[in-house]
Amino acid sequence: MEGISTISYKNKSIIYIDYSVAGTDKDKILQLIKAGTEEYRKHPPKSVISLLNVANVRFDMDVVNALSESRPLSGPYEKKIAIIGLKGLLKVIYNAVVQLAQREAIKIFESEAEAKEWLAAD
Repeated sequence: MEGISTISYKNKSIIYIDYSVAGTDKDKILQLIKAGTEEYRKHPPKSVISLLNVANVRFDMDVVNALSESRPLSGPYEKKIAIIGLKGLLKVIYNAVVQLAQREAIKIFESEAEAKEWLAAD
């Protein structure tokens, strides 16, 4: 599916989900959420490292609900998740939620290069 690919960086296989290709098209965003969950589930538990690009994505309640519903399905497969493209207040809110949930495996980065370095470090 357009928006989901696997990239190799420093001998690591990273699932790249580029939500930015959907922009403000809610249907495409929802399709990417579903396809991303399906992609994660193809891998062993706690093995997926992933880079999510959410630049220019519009988050409404339908998107937030879809993300919430996908968490129990994709969460068991996640090892490390890096997010790029969050800006302003949304970034502040998301950081607070991640800290409250004590999720060290999810981090927000300013650049793709920084995100890949963190994902590749083990």
